[in-house]
Amino acid sequence: MLFINGTYNRRLWLHLLILFFTSVFFISIYFVLGTRGYQEDIRSYYQLILSRALLLAMVVHLILVVSIKWPSMLTLLREYFTEKGSAFNLAIFRIIFFGILGGHFLFYCSKIQISWAYLPYASRVELPFIGWFIQAIPISPEIYLLSSIIAGLLSLLVCVGLFGRFAVIALLPFAFYSLGVPMFYGKISHYHILFWIPLIFCFSPMNDRISLDNLIKGKLGRAPKTEFKAQYMLPFKLLWIQLAIIYLFAGVIKLWDNGLDWALSDSMIFQMQLEWVENYDKAPRFRIDHYPWLAKLGGLMVIYFELLYFLLILKPKGRIWAFIGAFSFHKIAGYFMYIDFENLRMIHLSYLNFDFFIQRLKSQKNGLRGIVNENKREFEDIRIFFKSKLTKFTFGIGLTVVVINFIFSLTKTHSYPFSSYPTYSAIVKNELPIIRMDVFDSQNNMMDVKKIGQKNKFRWENIRPYELRISKMYEDHDTLAIKPKLEEYWLLWRNNNPELMEALVVDMYLEVTELAPEKRNIILKSSYLGRVYPQELNK
Repeated sequence: MLFINGTYNRRLWLHLLILFFTSVFFISIYFVLGTRGYQEDIRSYYQLILSRALLLAMVVHLILVVSIKWPSMLTLLREYFTEKGSAFNLAIFRIIFFGILGGHFLFYCSKIQISWAYLPYASRVELPFIGWFIQAIPISPEIYLLSSIIAGLLSLLVCVGLFGRFAVIALLPFAFYSLGVPMFYGKISHYHILFWIPLIFCFSPMNDRISLDNLIKGKLGRAPKTEFKAQYMLPFKLLWIQLAIIYLFAGVIKLWDNGLDWALSDSMIFQMQLEWVENYDKAPRFRIDHYPWLAKLGGLMVIYFELLYFLLILKPKGRIWAFIGAFSFHKIAGYFMYIDFENLRMIHLSYLNFDFFIQRLKSQKNGLRGIVNENKREFEDIRIFFKSKLTKFTFGIGLTVVVINFIFSLTKTHSYPFSSYPTYSAIVKNELPIIRMDVFDSQNNMMDVKKIGQKNKFRWENIRPYELRISKMYEDHDTLAIKPKLEEYWLLWRNNNPELMEALVVDMYLEVTELAPEKRNIILKSSYLGRVYPQELNK
């Protein structure tokens, strides 16, 4: 699959062609199974075995290629890490990322995420490997707000390049706390990469260009030379491997857990409709659920994009397609499912060679074909590369982050600060349990909670796990555990919607409906859960 000489592209396309015909063979058998008249559970079992066989065929194919071309693989790996890059590109990414990160802490965390810090101690959950810490750490709105402000200010210092390395190292504990607290209550929102990047980049020479530190050193005659060096590319290379892990396991787990049914069954339609419900029944203008074949083709393309993404990071021209593919993928998912993963999409700006753009502008030449100019690639001697202590630190920390996250992804472990990223691999059924709240104020007027939440742009989907837990408790007849969960669920709504402070009585019901927008008003089942008195929670 991967070769380093002039035959790279030709050999790559040959192996992709083999993969294409292999996939067509397995997918054809999948559709044949659907015509055999098997019972649904038997057909589902057979298609899962078939899908896992397809996945194993891909793995065997990759292992064979790597084994046969092992010397070339080692050369490719060495060149991947020792490829020289521009200090300008690293500086531009620093400005973009830490500028956005500062805004995230100062506005999103301090105004939206702070609502989690109001929940009682009993609401904390035991995340894998960090449960002891979650139970011991002090959490309050005051501490969380202070941490978020400090994290935001330190991020802005890194953005402008003032006290560079000190600022990014000082940022780490505050970023860890501010990003982590909302997850300590069971909602793993998977923006972990906002913490991983400062961790990976903390010892990199981010301030060698376009920074106040560099400006000050320049006036003192101590500014570093900024010729092309491998150390300017190293943090990007580690980041790209992490992105490859995120996408790879999303595709692998989809095939391994539920097979081709994930993309080619009605689950693909139901998954989209579920996201519409969780966004206050907001359906896109183009109703792709009216074109099932198009939605299922899109699901199949998602799996293959995720599985093959790792091939795109190895060569500069491939990185262009990684940038285009990921941006397109996330924007399309954002349109049809309101799942954009803006952080991952924004981080793909790391693939752009800003230095090349500037040089082209200076020389008054146009054209996008050279986002990366592969003809001028240079590599650093491996002995020189590892001579710098800062390079060793960057490589060691980055590799540690990558390896731990690889293990977490392999074992489907969701935790913090390391975690598997969401795979959205579940098979979605056409029934949805939701909680309906009948809320009355002091004048006995009913308040439309969902309408209020929609007006305030409150992300209902973020607390949907609470509804699922409450639904499970109801099914298990765990009546003692339901009441505090109902109170916590109400607090999350109230703390994010000031209008609900006027509520006096809240009656909650568990309702089951179908997912299609046209059938959402048909209640299949309704059960009374209990009553919450908001004024008592204020005491």
